[in-house]
Amino acid sequence: MEIKDYYCVETNTPRQTGESHTYRSIHSANKLLTTPEDGVKTVYDLFHGAVKSHGVREAMGTRKLIKEHVEEREIIRKVNGTQVAEKKTWKLYELGPYEFMNYIQTYDIALALGSGLKVNGITTDSSLLFFAGTSEKWFLTAQGSISQSIPIVTAYETLGEDGVITSLQECSSSAIFTDPTLLPKLVNPIKHCPLVKVIICSSEPSEEQSDLVHSANPDIKLLTYHQLLKLGQEHPQPVLAPKADDVCCYMYTSGSTGKPKGVVLLHRNIIAALGGINRILSQHINDKDYVLAYLPLAHIFEFIFEMCCFYWGGVLGYASPRTLTDASVVNCRGDMPEFRPTVIIGVPAVYELIKKGILTKVSAMPVHRQKIFSGSLALKQYLLKRNLPGTGTLDAIVFNKVKAATGGRLRYCVSGGAALAATTQAFLSTTLCPVLPGYGLTETCAGSFVLSPEQWHLYANSVGFPVPSIEFKLVDIPELNYYSNGSPPRGEVWIRGPAVCNGYLNRPDDNASSFTEDGWFKTGDVGELAKGNTLRLIDRKKNIVKSLNGEYIALEKIETQYLTSPLVSSVCAYADVNHVKPVVIVYPDEKALRACLLKHKGKSFSGDTEAAFSQLCENKEVQNIVLADLIAIGKAQKFAAIELPHAVILSNFEWSPENNFLTASRKVKRQTIEQFYRTQIQEVYS
Repeated sequence: MEIKDYYCVETNTPRQTGESHTYRSIHSANKLLTTPEDGVKTVYDLFHGAVKSHGVREAMGTRKLIKEHVEEREIIRKVNGTQVAEKKTWKLYELGPYEFMNYIQTYDIALALGSGLKVNGITTDSSLLFFAGTSEKWFLTAQGSISQSIPIVTAYETLGEDGVITSLQECSSSAIFTDPTLLPKLVNPIKHCPLVKVIICSSEPSEEQSDLVHSANPDIKLLTYHQLLKLGQEHPQPVLAPKADDVCCYMYTSGSTGKPKGVVLLHRNIIAALGGINRILSQHINDKDYVLAYLPLAHIFEFIFEMCCFYWGGVLGYASPRTLTDASVVNCRGDMPEFRPTVIIGVPAVYELIKKGILTKVSAMPVHRQKIFSGSLALKQYLLKRNLPGTGTLDAIVFNKVKAATGGRLRYCVSGGAALAATTQAFLSTTLCPVLPGYGLTETCAGSFVLSPEQWHLYANSVGFPVPSIEFKLVDIPELNYYSNGSPPRGEVWIRGPAVCNGYLNRPDDNASSFTEDGWFKTGDVGELAKGNTLRLIDRKKNIVKSLNGEYIALEKIETQYLTSPLVSSVCAYADVNHVKPVVIVYPDEKALRACLLKHKGKSFSGDTEAAFSQLCENKEVQNIVLADLIAIGKAQKFAAIELPHAVILSNFEWSPENNFLTASRKVKRQTIEQFYRTQIQEVYS
């Protein structure tokens, strides 16, 4: 297909004052898509149809845990100015090979699970809450619930007690699907939610875990996944298929700020989104592909893409972030090299880690091999931009060795959840395979924009074109000096179409502020109409801060670039109206930082490179070295002077969803971080 087929076009909708034209995919210029094919109106229709189409083909694979290996390692921490040795427990996992089930087997299991739910009294006027990690059991139990028209509710496993209570109460949940390790987090919620009658565990809980649950509510029935499955097999119930306008899912947002909201997704919303994504990507991803599944299924991005994979007839390989690579497994390979995916989906934080991992290995090579790698990288990018031959030769000689770490057959990476740095996209697209950025929100069922494989090198720094199930426009933000009639047009991205939800559950004020009466969803994202009518994201409205001199700083924009530094594992920028430049808070990559300090030893660094990590983070010379690196990146990206950091603060502990510094989708929780480092921020500004 010619690239021009992906262009988006202006519609005939009259342009309003303060707004851009309305744009659609050329595939849906006259009518937006509502389904991938006739007859598919619900998630059940899609699941059932996929089973009929793909039959005994492999559908999904999982690995069994053979053994957990526990190691004790000594680490040095600085406590009240004194170095203290502490012992830390490390877990390594020994896993078996992937074992697969076919499409017919998944359908039979899902229907039995649905029957088990119905036998346990779970009805269509209640719901089933998923509070668990991603697994084939999560996916199949959800399909079972849907086969009985029981809405599902998704909550991140890192959601706090208050968030779990809110979701249970708002959605009238009478059952919970969870992992045994998460049962302690449910003790308080089930005390406050008497409607909960059944808890289904993905595996057998310990006696202690069971006792915790029954101490909170002795009447709760505690079942394992296999017990529910067996119950349904012994007492099969007729399918109660949902309708297009029925609720499929109440999906709770991760809540990077404020209280999590339940997004009400109807079956027709999800099917429309699938139809749009299918129209663009089905020519490239098909029944010969192996897709690695490891992101949270509570995230709309993972949920939608797994459904797409199922529809296309691909094979899902379930994995864990803990065991993706060889680093944390023993006597076996990591999930990625074992499964050997052809497609992976991920968020920018994952791709930054992959890039830094490649660069770390390259930096350990002899100098002449480093030069070969750098020269090959530059040459391949030159050839790609000019559509010249020779890239295959470079792959065979240089880059296939990089791809081997992922299993050797990777064809595409799909990125979503946040903006991906153009330099990272270009690097990985050259060394591994095309990285396809996309854009969407829970409220729009994820994939609203996507870049097709042959376009990545043509539209750098964009999230691509709209899928055929949505239309969009840009709306002026006068207070931030973004105007839709500017050159280029800029403004808040508004999205409308059958893939867009109707609103939030029990949030009338949020609905009034986020949705218009004629169906537009105000995303809160600032966008720019770029080359070929692609969309480029600038930042979130709430992350654009006016500085002391009256100019605006887009925090997420600069974070995206600073995250590309090998020295940076996580980053959060802070700016306010009382100061000209931002302060950047960094959790450094310890290994890369120590290697960097060795190079600066005797020059800009006079300390001990073997000092405790916490001590290095407090060292002014170390802070200045990191600051200089970030400033160099900013200048290379042509940042304005006010976007270059005034100072850096180095964090000496890892940021994670567990400590509330990151959301489950790996976005920074800005308010938490700013509050934690408030004193240091004031000190560096003073």
